[in-house]
Order: sequence, then C-alpha cells, then structure tokens
Amino acid sequence: MKNKIESIPANMTIQEASEFWDTHSVADYPSNIVQFEYKPDERVTFIAIANDFMKQLEKKQKRAEYR
Repeated sequence: MKNKIESIPANMTIQEASEFWDTHSVADYPSNIVQFEYKPDERVTFIAIANDFMKQLEKKQKRAEYR
C-alpha cells in the first residue's frame, strides 16, 4: 500500500507553516514546486545588526510613517 502524502494546509500562519515544514519535506510535494528567476535591479547587501540597534531603527521608521 502506498503512503498517501497529506496536502499542504492552506492559510497557515507563519508559526503553523514553520511547524509543518519542520516535519515535512518539500521533496514530497513536487507538484507544488515553483521555479522563478530573480535578478535584482540593484546590488543587495546583507549586514548583521545588533537587535537593540534594529529595534531603534524600527521605532524611528514607524514614527516617520506617521508624519
């Protein structure tokens, strides 16, 4: 008897999706694989920022949105 793979739940929260993919493999869902090509218009740079500094930046950004 073949093991039936359950379907991917719709409308999951980020937490639910995280828990789902912790126990499932994308290799088991080949029909759900989406391929795309991404070419950013600009150079993308990732940097490490201390959590407290990031929180300060987010607060400033939120204040700027309300101006």
